[in-house]
Amino acid sequence: MQIAIFLGIFVFAIGILLCIFTTRWNYGLYTSSNRPISCLGLLLIALGIGIIILFAYLNGQFD
Repeated sequence: MQIAIFLGIFVFAIGILLCIFTTRWNYGLYTSSNRPISCLGLLLIALGIGIIILFAYLNGQFD
């Protein structure tokens, strides 16, 4: 189960990096320079958090 949690952390980290590298400062706001890649980053963040929570729950860490 630990490997699955590390996989979730890895997916989450890739999503964070995608969001960081596709963000730019534009007129006082943060906007995306590549919208599909930014959406993919958000999807990977959600998937990574889901994997972490699911396997932590199955491990019994939420008792």
